[in-house]
Amino acid sequence: MIEKLLHITMINGAIALVLCVWILAVYGYGLMALKLACKRYAIFGSLLGDSLALASLLGFIAGGFMLMFFVCVWHLFFPLWGWVSVAVALLGLGLFAWLGREFISREVGIAAGLGLLVLLPLSAMSDSVGDSVNYHIQIVAWIQESPLVFGLGNVHTRLGYNGLIYGFYALTDVSQMIPSLRSFVGNEVMYFSFLFSAFLAFMRLLQSRDPRFYELFIICALLPFPLILKWGEFMGLYVEGVGVVFGVAIFAALLYIMDSALGNHSSDFVDFRATADHQSSSAPKSTKSTTSNTAIPRILEKDNQGGFEKSASSSLRDTAQAVAWQSIKESAQVDSRSDYPASAEFVDRRAGTTALARDDRKNAASKKVDSRDNTATPLFALLFLFALFATMVKIANFALILAVIISFVLVYKSQILSKKFLLGLLGLGALSAILVLPWVLKGLASSGMIAYPASIGYITSLPWAVSEEMRQNEVCWIMSWARAPMKNCREVLADSAWMVEWFGMKTRYFSYFKYFVYSFFMGLGFVLASRLYTRRRISGFGVVLGCIAIGVVYWFFAGPDPRFGMVYLIPLLAVLFGYIVMQAYKARSWWLAFAFVLACVPMFMNGRYAFVIVWAVLLVGLMWQRLGTRWLVGGFVLASLISVPNLYRHDKWAILEYPKVREVYVQKRVSDLGVLEYVRFDTPNDNTQAILYEARPMTPYFNQNLGKGEFWGREMFYTQEPKP
Repeated sequence: MIEKLLHITMINGAIALVLCVWILAVYGYGLMALKLACKRYAIFGSLLGDSLALASLLGFIAGGFMLMFFVCVWHLFFPLWGWVSVAVALLGLGLFAWLGREFISREVGIAAGLGLLVLLPLSAMSDSVGDSVNYHIQIVAWIQESPLVFGLGNVHTRLGYNGLIYGFYALTDVSQMIPSLRSFVGNEVMYFSFLFSAFLAFMRLLQSRDPRFYELFIICALLPFPLILKWGEFMGLYVEGVGVVFGVAIFAALLYIMDSALGNHSSDFVDFRATADHQSSSAPKSTKSTTSNTAIPRILEKDNQGGFEKSASSSLRDTAQAVAWQSIKESAQVDSRSDYPASAEFVDRRAGTTALARDDRKNAASKKVDSRDNTATPLFALLFLFALFATMVKIANFALILAVIISFVLVYKSQILSKKFLLGLLGLGALSAILVLPWVLKGLASSGMIAYPASIGYITSLPWAVSEEMRQNEVCWIMSWARAPMKNCREVLADSAWMVEWFGMKTRYFSYFKYFVYSFFMGLGFVLASRLYTRRRISGFGVVLGCIAIGVVYWFFAGPDPRFGMVYLIPLLAVLFGYIVMQAYKARSWWLAFAFVLACVPMFMNGRYAFVIVWAVLLVGLMWQRLGTRWLVGGFVLASLISVPNLYRHDKWAILEYPKVREVYVQKRVSDLGVLEYVRFDTPNDNTQAILYEARPMTPYFNQNLGKGEFWGREMFYTQEPKP
C-alpha cells in the first residue's frame, strides 16, 4: 500500500512539475508581449500602474494565444514532436527568468500559492471523462502524431480540428516531456491565470481597502468559477472553463476602459494627467518621483501626444519602458521588505490625489476630450484580437467580439469616422485576416468549411468535404441536445415545445444550472435595491452589463446548453455581485454587504463548497475598519487553506487514479471502401479490445461509406455517397 502511494505521489508530483513549468513559460511569453506593448503604447503602462492583477491576466492570455497560433501554423506542415514542446517551454522559462523577477513580491507569491492550491488536485485527476473519450483526446493524438490530414471531419465528425485550444492541449501534454506519463494540463494552465489574478486583486484590496470595480468584478467571478471545475460535464478536455477566463479578462478590461473614459477612475488617464501636472509644478524634482505608480502612465502618455522629433520620441519611449518596469520592480522589492502598509494612510493619500485631479479637471474642461483622444485604442485593438482568438477556440464565444465593438463605438462615437480611425481599423482588419488564415485553412482542410458544422466558407467541391446531409444532421443534433437532450432532434426543432421544459428547469443540466438562475435573480434584485438606496452610479456597469446580456441572448438562441454559455453566465453573476459590493463600500452599508452574501448562497448550495461563503464574507469584512491589514491577509490565507481542499472532498480516489488517461474499448470494422475503422464502446464486450489513444480513425459509430486516399501527398479521408 505504501509503495503504491509513493508511486502515485511521484506521478502526481511529475504532473504538478510540468504544470508549473508551463505556467511560468506562458507567463514568460506574456510578459514579453506586455513589455513590448508598454514600450509603444501609454495605455499598457497605465494598466501596469493601476492593476497588476488585470495586466497579468491580459499578458498571460496574450502568451497563451501566441502558443496556440504557433501550434496551428506548425501543424499545417509537421507533427507536434515532443522536442518542440520542450523547446517552446524552455524558451518561455528563459523569458520569465529575464522579465518575471521584476514582478516577484510577497503578494505575488501568496496569490500564486493559492492558485496552485486550487489547481494541483484537479491536474492529478483522470482526463478520460465523458465526451473527451469520443473526440477531444483523438484530436490531440492526431496533432501530436501526424501533420494536417485532409477530411478528418468525415472520421470523427461534430468537432472541427481547427479549434485553437486543441493545439495548446497537445503542446502542454505531460507525455511531450515525460513519454511514459500521459496527462493533460492545458486547461489548468489557463485556469491558473484567472485564479492568480483574482487572488492578487483580493490581496490588493485587503491591503488598500480601496475597491476598484474592474478588480471587484474579477474577484466576484472567483465565487462561481471553481464550481465548473468540478462538474462532470466540464472535466476533461473541454473549453468552456477556458472561455470563462477569456470572458472575465475581456469584460474586466472593458470596465477598466469605461471607468477611465468616463473620468471616474482614481488613477485613469484624465485624472492622472491633472494630478501629475499639479505634482510636477508643486513638488521638488526627485529621481524617486519618476518611479512612482502614477508616474508610469504620465511618462508613457507623452509618447502619444505628438509634436516631438522622431529621435526624441524614440528616446522617450525607451525611457518610458525603463521607468515603467523599474517602478514595478521597486514596488515589488518594497512590498517584499516591508510590512503591509497602513490602509487608512493609503486611502487618504489616494483620495487627496483624486481630489487634486478633480479640481484641475474643473479648471480645464476643454482639455478633457483631448487628453483621452485615442488613449485606449491600442487596448481596444488587443481586446478585439483576444475576442477573435476566443472565437477560434469556440464559436460560442463570438459575442465577445460584439462586446468589444459596441464598447469601442460608445467610447469613440464622435471620432470613429475620422480618417485616422478608419486607417487604424483597416490595419486591424488586415492583421486579423493574417492571424485567422491558419485557422481557416485548417478548417477547410479538415471538413471543407471554416468552422464545421457551421456552413461558413463551405466549399462542396473539395473531394474531402463533409456532405451536406451529414452537416445538417450534426447541426440538428447539437442544437437539439442543447434544448432537450436525448430526444429526436427534428421533433425538438420543429416547434418551441422544448421551451416549456427548459424554462421549467426540467432538463438534466439544471441540476447545477438552477443555482446560477437563483443567484442571478437575487443579484439583480439587490442591484436595483442598492441603486435606489445609494443613488450612485458606477461607471461602465450599464455598458458591460448590456454587452454580457447580448452574449446571453446569443447563447440562448444558438444553443442554450449552460456549458456553452458559461463564458457569459459567470461574468453576468460577477458584474452583479461586484456592483452590490461596490455600492456597499461606497455607502458603508452593512445591509448591502449582507445582501451580497445572501446572493452568493445559491453558489454555496451548489455542492456546498465552503470557499464560496468564506470568500464572500471576507470580501465584505473589509468594511470593518477595526480589522488590521495584517489580520485580514492572514485570515484570507488561512481560510483559503482550510476551505479550498473542501472542493475535492469527494475525489480522493480520482486523484489517486492511474493511468490518468484510461484505455478505450474498440471493435475493428472495415468500410465498404476498405478503410479499417475503430468503433468505440463505453464498456468492453466479447468483440472489443482495449487500446490507448493513437492517431487512428476512431469513431463512436461505424461509417460504411468511409474511404481513404491522398491529396498533395497527404492522407485524405472522404465519404462516398451510398449507391441507390
